[in-house]
Amino acid sequence: MADVIHPDQTYTVPGRSIFDNLFLVRDLLELGRRDGLSFALLSLDQEKAFDRVDHGYLLSTLRAFGFGPQFVSFLRVLYASAECLVRLNWTLTEPVSFGRGVRQGCPLSGQLYALAIEPFLCLLRRRLTGLVLREPELRLVLSAYADDVLLVVQDPGDLARVEACQAIFSAASSARVNWVKSSGLAVGGWRQVSSLPPALQTIRWSAGPLLYLGVYLSATHPSPPENWQNLEGGVIERIRKWTRLLRCLSLRGRALVLNQLVLSTLWYRLNTLAPAPGFLSHLRRLILEFFWSGLHWAPVGVLHLPLKEGGQDLKCLYTQVRVFRLQALQRLLYSAGSSTWSILAHAFLRRFHGLQYDRQLFYLCPRGFPRDLSGLPDFYQDLLRAWKLFSTTRSVAAIVGADLLTEPLLHNPQLCVQAAESRTVRQRLVLAGVTRVGDLLDYDRGDWLDPLTLARRMGLSSLRTPRRVLQEVEAALTPAARAYVSRALCEGAPRPSLTPGPPDLSIGPLPCRSQHTPHPFTASRLHELQPVGFQVASRQYLYTLTLHTLHARTLVSRPDTKWRDLLPPLEGEQPRWASLYSTLVPRPVGDISWRLLHGAVSTGVFLTRFTSLPENCPFCNVRETLAHVYLECARLQPLFRLLTNILLRFWLHFSPHLFIYSLPIRGPTKSRDLLVSLLLALAKTAIYKTRERRLAHEAFCDCEAVFRLSVHSRIRAEFLWAASTDSLDTFEERWALSGVLCSVTPSGSLRLTL
Repeated sequence: MADVIHPDQTYTVPGRSIFDNLFLVRDLLELGRRDGLSFALLSLDQEKAFDRVDHGYLLSTLRAFGFGPQFVSFLRVLYASAECLVRLNWTLTEPVSFGRGVRQGCPLSGQLYALAIEPFLCLLRRRLTGLVLREPELRLVLSAYADDVLLVVQDPGDLARVEACQAIFSAASSARVNWVKSSGLAVGGWRQVSSLPPALQTIRWSAGPLLYLGVYLSATHPSPPENWQNLEGGVIERIRKWTRLLRCLSLRGRALVLNQLVLSTLWYRLNTLAPAPGFLSHLRRLILEFFWSGLHWAPVGVLHLPLKEGGQDLKCLYTQVRVFRLQALQRLLYSAGSSTWSILAHAFLRRFHGLQYDRQLFYLCPRGFPRDLSGLPDFYQDLLRAWKLFSTTRSVAAIVGADLLTEPLLHNPQLCVQAAESRTVRQRLVLAGVTRVGDLLDYDRGDWLDPLTLARRMGLSSLRTPRRVLQEVEAALTPAARAYVSRALCEGAPRPSLTPGPPDLSIGPLPCRSQHTPHPFTASRLHELQPVGFQVASRQYLYTLTLHTLHARTLVSRPDTKWRDLLPPLEGEQPRWASLYSTLVPRPVGDISWRLLHGAVSTGVFLTRFTSLPENCPFCNVRETLAHVYLECARLQPLFRLLTNILLRFWLHFSPHLFIYSLPIRGPTKSRDLLVSLLLALAKTAIYKTRERRLAHEAFCDCEAVFRLSVHSRIRAEFLWAASTDSLDTFEERWALSGVLCSVTPSGSLRLTL
């Protein structure tokens, strides 16, 4: 597909994305605003695009593009005798044959349509002038994603040519443009001519935002507020609807609702534009209020961790936005195809602070980044801020080609030009336009720049600094690099062709600079993350690295569980987070175990700081700490004796560590481990609920009795379901394991043994 379809069409072409279109239009409008360009964008609305594809035209197009006769024959079989049924008054009509349209839901339909519309796009590229840019050297005619075709018009005469091209395409393919629904955006001082064909006079022109592929884009505002007003209103409305069911949702359920139904609506536009100021902070506040529905029991960084690390896997807005920027940078540096938007992106980067660097900006050490990023568009400011969060290195400096000639002189750890470390020298080199190795070459003389010439360009009267710069740069080059420079100088003007290769960059965490001493059992994973090649860095790695970097201050000094300071450390004992929500454990029960591990449960010592309740235990009048409530209170001893007996029959030893941290789920003993995890979770829930009842002055506060009742109720419910579905064998394998809790009599009745 990529060999047949032009790069400005991105639909269903491997290696291309809808964001290529959005980034191109966004950067083009930004360039027009900065350079005062005058042009127009015309969005064509194809009327029932997929339904109007003529089958004969489609097969002829495939043959013209060089598809083999066997492939075309296969498609002819699929579409030659195509028929449909019409549902009318709850009945189906007789089959009706049709000669237009591609099948709905067919995996081939998207690619077939991209091929069908390509002749029309080729005609437009050939006949329209488009927008011709000098810096960068670029000609833009259109951007297409399936039937969403956006034309770039500078010559008003192109509008008449568009109508002529559409007439030719319509006669060949039966396609039609709905000119009434088509819209245009005038940029700068562009004005349309009055003598247009009648069809084009119905186009709606405006100077305001243009809705293109679901995103509002404007030439006067880099991030139109219409994008964020609609999103914020939608988020608030969805949260309001789900708030009614909040009491029925577990913590895992709340995280699922937020991730799948709320946050998922934000990613598309956040991937394209820099959000409005305060937008993310306001949404995060709404999300946390919904999740906790009251007091925030755990730091926000903990909630964003995966479940296996002790979090709830709630997506972090700030982390996700930075991951989007890093993925955009991956496409900018390593995209296989030459995306048009990357040319505009490099142009913006080259203008930054007069450095003339584009991708070379990402070779610099962190202190080489200017603090003031206001010279860049908002999106690329976000991108550079995301890049500065990490430790980035390059294996070796370039030795040949354009990579060597564009090797940065300033803040380049591969060259280490000490003479250029001075701020004054740096500023003079930038003003002189000498910021890369190639800028020090004199092709007319076939040699390095003369120190006197460099001194004049830098505005210096002394030759000491220019001579030192030249000597250090030449000495820093490898023998292979010096040999290439000599060959390039011997060739003379014109300069050797620029053939940059992909940069060999790696990304990893910065060294820990936290003022807090890391906890021995820290919740942070920064010390475990190893640098990886940026080109092959997965989205999951980037998300994990960014999440732990942004929340390092909270996570580094925090233990993975509050019980690290309450239980004596034992080798191999650690929280088994995944077991908390294993398949047998109900989500609300798992929530109590999760909150217990984080100390996110109320105790007398905690409540006395906010309420008039005493700090003593309501059962034994001892100072009520977290360890007292769940391990030390005298009322727990009958429950612990019962658990000890049960676990002994499962060949397990009951201990405080096992009770609090739960049991890992292992393959060979999976059935037993799942059952024990449920019993431990129900026991902790019984302690929690009986304490709540005692505080509310209710009866039945015996935690052992509540635990027995919970186990019996669950077993009876599972038995009734198994009996009704004729799956008693499965019930015995799961619940009647070794006859510890129950058994099934030969007559098929349930006998409880607990």
